[in-house]
Amino acid sequence: MPASKTTESYTPAEIHAGDYPIATENGIAGAAVAENDIVGRITASGKIVVSTKAASDGSETPIGIAAYAAAALDDKLTWYTSGGYDSTLIGLGDRTVAEAQVAFDRTPIEVVIVSL
Repeated sequence: MPASKTTESYTPAEIHAGDYPIATENGIAGAAVAENDIVGRITASGKIVVSTKAASDGSETPIGIAAYAAAALDDKLTWYTSGGYDSTLIGLGDRTVAEAQVAFDRTPIEVVIVSL
């Protein structure tokens, strides 16, 4: 008897807001990162981690928003480097929406407040 197969589908939340061009970049995670978290780059290693205001290793400066989760250190990671993103669907970490907007000021990323 052949083994049974199970097919599952995955539909991510639509975090994109507005008509902005979307671009991505790839790298290596320096720790676990959840999908849609704001990410930064550790200067010494070049690895990508969740960006927090309290960091002092370079990752305090956001470089994008994680497109997919990275489960652990050294996992491959893809993040968005441009586009408009719904502020209610991104992982802000220790930032408020206003602080995230300021952190991405003068970058190709726009944190959008979506009202219904």
